[in-house]
Amino acid sequence: MKRTLFILHRWLGIALGLFMLIWFFSGLVMVYAGASRVDSHTRLAHSQALPESAPPLSAGQAWRRAWPQRADEAPAEARLMMQAGEPMWLLIDLAGQRHMLSAVDGRRVSTDAARAVRLAQDWAGAAGRAATPSFIETVRADAGTRMMNFDPFRPLHRVALNDADGSQLHISAKTGEVVRVTTTISRTLTWLGSWLHFFRPLDDIGLGEQRKDILTWSAFAACFAVLTGLWVGWQRWRPGWFGQRRYGSGQVHPYRERWPRWHFWLGLTGGGWAMLWIFSGFLANNPWHLFSHAGIRPAELARYHGGGLPAGALDWRAPLATPSVELHWRRLGEHAVLLAHQADGRVSRLSEFGAPQAVNADRPTFSADELARAALRLYPGAQVTQSDWLSEGDAYYYPRPRGDDALDKPFPVLRLQLDDASASWLYLDPATGQLLKRVDRSRRAYRWLFNALHSWDVPVLRSRPLWDGWMIIASVLGIGLGVTSLVVGGKRLARTLTPRTRRRQPS
Repeated sequence: MKRTLFILHRWLGIALGLFMLIWFFSGLVMVYAGASRVDSHTRLAHSQALPESAPPLSAGQAWRRAWPQRADEAPAEARLMMQAGEPMWLLIDLAGQRHMLSAVDGRRVSTDAARAVRLAQDWAGAAGRAATPSFIETVRADAGTRMMNFDPFRPLHRVALNDADGSQLHISAKTGEVVRVTTTISRTLTWLGSWLHFFRPLDDIGLGEQRKDILTWSAFAACFAVLTGLWVGWQRWRPGWFGQRRYGSGQVHPYRERWPRWHFWLGLTGGGWAMLWIFSGFLANNPWHLFSHAGIRPAELARYHGGGLPAGALDWRAPLATPSVELHWRRLGEHAVLLAHQADGRVSRLSEFGAPQAVNADRPTFSADELARAALRLYPGAQVTQSDWLSEGDAYYYPRPRGDDALDKPFPVLRLQLDDASASWLYLDPATGQLLKRVDRSRRAYRWLFNALHSWDVPVLRSRPLWDGWMIIASVLGIGLGVTSLVVGGKRLARTLTPRTRRRQPS
């Protein structure tokens, strides 16, 4: 049995050593690569100011002009913004589809290459940057935009700003929104980080459909390789405690050569961390559907919000009472509100008469009762068992230690615990009525088995620089394991493949 495990570890290490090295190296790069996806605060900071006059067309008028056959329908959300010097309505229907309509004449607007260059110029100008944009290409997905959260915006135009940083924008051909901003350095880090970490090269050689399975089963095999390595290492470690005999040379291990000796010590000190990291990585793609679906489907959102916008919101047209870069109609049950966003991130609630009131914790837009009723529309027959206002994160809703999502984790939030079959917890934003996060019993388990073991965002490590120290040390140990596995395995493989007669020749 011992011999079998030793041989299994040896050959699994030879086969998977490169994968492990790639995972640990690229994972460390990802930690410090930074986020390139445009969040709401960045988008607002680069937006043009809306004119103070009322838009020529209301959201409802634009919708009915664009789709007369859908006049009886109502979009779920409506956002008024400026694009290329023209007021535009971005309408999101009940199926989650985005539609960009002119607020001047109601025509449907899509973004071609020339318009993308104009929008890139406006984006740079809003930040006071000099740029001479040029169109590069139109893609469905490339190295940095293959994630599912870019699906509502595809296809994407890639535009270069031709500035000193080598900045490039990904602009939605469907809505004209800038969804990703990169520099030469960040693109390099993307290739060295997420592109390698998630085996994205397989997409480029026609194995995109099989990539997740390959990634999952490679992690499973690597998990077994590390487990056998830990067992072999502990079996071969003889520290001499409690009368235990050491090896003949007085060493605590049998290895005399440098590389096997380093691999042995790295395995003993870092093998446990590597095991947890790879095991949690194996769970990343939810093998065999062990855990429930993470996202919130459009039909569920429509039920939560109570349907499309009411006629009063769709037909709204009024001069602005406060300088804004975006107006946003949101509905929750029978209550619809118009939120005015400023470039610096401040939000005002506009009443029917245009009088602004700042959105804050003392005067939330939506009450706890309204949020609870919305939650029960999502789960008919369930009851709220506990309701809590959170001014900071808990174990399931929190900004991650590396901080790339802190701006999209608003506070305060209302946490509702329900008695439905899955024991769901909902996190709701009282300022916008938005359902920020849903975690059921299965997803709470996933949080500890994946997030806690893969990102190490456990409460005791959540503060920086403690978290940085942990991640760097553990990653370096993993990289060392990968390098020594490749060297030791490569030497063994070379000896195996060398003909015996050649090995017997005197030097």
